[in-house]
Amino acid sequence: MVERQKGEFMSSKRGYDCEILSFVVLFVLSALSHFWYIMIFICAGIAVWGTGAILTRISVNWMTVCAPEFRARMLHRVLGPGGPSSSSGAPNTVQPLR
Repeated sequence: MVERQKGEFMSSKRGYDCEILSFVVLFVLSALSHFWYIMIFICAGIAVWGTGAILTRISVNWMTVCAPEFRARMLHRVLGPGGPSSSSGAPNTVQPLR
């Protein structure tokens, strides 16, 4: 009779082990999912920053090296070989912007 009452008591008591374990598993999977979203966002940000840095370096290089030569060639084409300063005797040079 004692065993029967103990068995009835055990079967009437509800165990929450499965629910707790499922909640823990769901929490861990959700955290991992958000972790990967954050990692993808960080990598995309680094890629955008790197692209901006490369484009900035290219534009600065172009402004310091290529732009003065390009401007001198264009002035030579538009104004001719003597340019507007041919009457004053000064050389027709274009100084780079600094």
